Amino acid sequence: MKILGVIFDMDGLMLDTEPLYRIVWKRAAAACGYTITDEFYRGLVGRGRTVAERILAETVGPGFPMEKFRRLSREDEVRAFTFDPVATKPGLGELLEFVEARGWPNAVATSTERALAVPLLKRMGLLDRFVAVATGDEVTRGKPHPDLFLLAAERLGFAPGECLALEDSEAGVLAAAGAGMPVYMVPDLVQPSDEVARAATGIFESLHNVKKKLEEMRLPATPNGQQITLIKTCRLIGNPLIAADWQDLRTLDTDPLVMATLGGVRSVEQTAKWLRENLEHWDRHGFGIWIFRDAASNQIAGRAGLRRVEVEGAPEVELGYALASRHWGQGLGMEMGSAILHRGDPSVEMDRVIALIAASNLRSLRVAQKLDFHFERNAVWKDSVVTLHRRNANA
Repeated sequence: MKILGVIFDMDGLMLDTEPLYRIVWKRAAAACGYTITDEFYRGLVGRGRTVAERILAETVGPGFPMEKFRRLSREDEVRAFTFDPVATKPGLGELLEFVEARGWPNAVATSTERALAVPLLKRMGLLDRFVAVATGDEVTRGKPHPDLFLLAAERLGFAPGECLALEDSEAGVLAAAGAGMPVYMVPDLVQPSDEVARAATGIFESLHNVKKKLEEMRLPATPNGQQITLIKTCRLIGNPLIAADWQDLRTLDTDPLVMATLGGVRSVEQTAKWLRENLEHWDRHGFGIWIFRDAASNQIAGRAGLRRVEVEGAPEVELGYALASRHWGQGLGMEMGSAILHRGDPSVEMDRVIALIAASNLRSLRVAQKLDFHFERNAVWKDSVVTLHRRNANA
């Protein structure tokens, strides 16, 4: 199972909110002259409000005052979610720390409406720990349909099959599985049926057990499964790009100085797309981008590597790099580029490698010259005019 991102359900999986919902709905129904049993309510767990209300109306019959029920339950929910104490599920903090340390970006996919979900996540100190939030009112079809998980994966920038879903409800498991995701279930109020048990990739007693399972999963040695090797220079250590480099990539992509000549600061979605594309490059070609860290401090220094590209219709292999701004003026761009070229690749004609550099990027122009690249021509690259330099082009 290849994991690039993790998608968490909210109610019943991270937060012990299902008892609040149950009390609110039973109280609103009683005010309308009807009774909701615990058994009936369990059939609503994990479904969005619209679906749950439809099931309630179909079960009770046409005489049910839905508008009154909707108004009373909504008012009570807002009060409960704003003021009532809400507990987190055991193991949530440790699991989030593990996912963050592993470098997996994560998202929330909750049937709860955004107006309730986002303030609650913020109140619980969880909102800033997620890259994206997808809510039930943002999709046409709620769980058990896959739409909500597909939206969450899209916002992470990964294919559905590259995301692990964590769910507590039957509807949620079926939704995630329907989206093509592996899904771990931690049952809350309802134990899984045989159908749901077959759909789930794993069933666990708690989030603690989920963390233990994930700890057993080895990260791939390199993006294409080959045995890991390092690039070592005088001051740097380089590793092939892997999904766990997410936070370091965000450090580079959010630095306006670094990104000034690389298209500007990237959004979370843009970084996720770049990461996915460059992991796929490793899988397809066996070479790609390396992450370089300062050998003394282990802090991110930059990224550099070779990529197959097409420039004005012609196939090329490009040497590219980005250096953290705090390391500028120390010769580390030259050190990274030289290391990549020295390592080489059997499938690449190293004396034909190109560099694409904005004419205003004087630092990179100087690095290219020192690495024996020579100006060949101007070229259009990603809708901009850049200078194309070729290694040993004048030899």
